[in-house]
Amino acid sequence: HPLCVVKCLKLSATSAISEAVARRLFETEAYVLQRLGQNHNQIPTLFAYCHEQEQAYLIQEYIEGENLSRWFARGQRLTSNAAIALLLEILPVLATLHMHGIVHRDIKPSNIIRRRRDGRLVLIDFGAACILPEAQSEAHSSPEACAIAIGTPGYMPDEQQQGIPHLNSDLYSLGMLVIHLLTGKHPREFELDPISGEMTWQCHLGEQLIEPKLLDVLNRMVRVKVSDRYQQAAEILADLQPLAGVGRSHLRWAGWKKTFQHTLIPATAVVAMGLMGGNFLYAHRHQTKTLLAQLEQQFAQPDARLTLVQDLPVPTDINRMLITPDSQMLITAGSDDVLR
Repeated sequence: HPLCVVKCLKLSATSAISEAVARRLFETEAYVLQRLGQNHNQIPTLFAYCHEQEQAYLIQEYIEGENLSRWFARGQRLTSNAAIALLLEILPVLATLHMHGIVHRDIKPSNIIRRRRDGRLVLIDFGAACILPEAQSEAHSSPEACAIAIGTPGYMPDEQQQGIPHLNSDLYSLGMLVIHLLTGKHPREFELDPISGEMTWQCHLGEQLIEPKLLDVLNRMVRVKVSDRYQQAAEILADLQPLAGVGRSHLRWAGWKKTFQHTLIPATAVVAMGLMGGNFLYAHRHQTKTLLAQLEQQFAQPDARLTLVQDLPVPTDINRMLITPDSQMLITAGSDDVLR
C-alpha cells in the first residue's frame, strides 16, 4: 500500500486547451511515467491509469520531500557549488527523457523535489510533457499536443511559447531555474541586453562568487536562439566535468548534512539500544557539554566507520555525533539537550 498521488483530469471553464488535447496530454503523462518511472529513480512510478464514470484518473508514486520552490521561499539560495551539484543531478534525468524524444516543458522550482528519504532530486509533474513528432509511435501520435503553447512564463523559451518546442527548450528552463535560485530574482524580472538581445542576470548576483565556467555554461543554456544553445544535456555535462568533483563533493555533504539534521543513523541501532536498555539519556542543559566531553574522550576515533542500517526520525536538529571504535554505539546530542 504505497503512498500515492491521484490526479483527475478536469478542465476549468476558462481553459484555452480543448478537452481532446487535454486528454492527450493526460495520456502522455501516464505513458511517460509508465515507460520511464519504473526504471529511473528520479522519475515517479505510475501505479495505474484508468477511466471511471467518464473521468480519467492517473495514480502515481508520492514523492515525500520539499520542492525547490518551498526551499527558496524559506530564504534559501544556491551557492556556486550547490548549483553545479543540482545540474549534475538533474541533467542525466533530462538526458533520459530526451533520448526518448520527450520534452518536459514545465521545469521550474516547484516541479523538482528533494526526496526526504535519500536527499535525491526528483523531477515531477509531466502534465505538460510532449513527445516530439520524430519520436512518436502510431499509438502515441499527438502532434497537436506539441503545437500548443504550454509552460510557465519566465522559464519557457520563445520557441516553446510559439508551440515549437525542442529538446533544448528543457535545457533553457533548467538554466533559468538555476539562475533564479542563484540570484533570488524571478526570470521575468531580468531585462534583455539591447545589443546582444540576451538576458542580463549576472548583475543580480551581488557579492556572490560564481565559478567562471559555471557562468559560461548558464549563459549558453539560456541563449534566446535555439541554435546558440546547448543541443543536448550531455554537452553540458561534458563542460561541467572539470567542476564535477566540486559539485559531487557538495552533493555528498548536503546529503549527509540533511541526514544528520533530520534523522538518527545508528551504526548498529538495535545493539546500541540494547546496550542502553532501550532508554534515552536525558541531561540538563548544564550537564550536556560535560557528558559530551566525557563521551568524546572515551569513544571518539577519527577513523570510525558508519554503516547505514535504518533511518529513524528525530524531532530536533543533531549538533554532535560520537561513534564507538567498535561501531557498536552511536551517541547524538540535539538542540533539545537530550543525549540519545
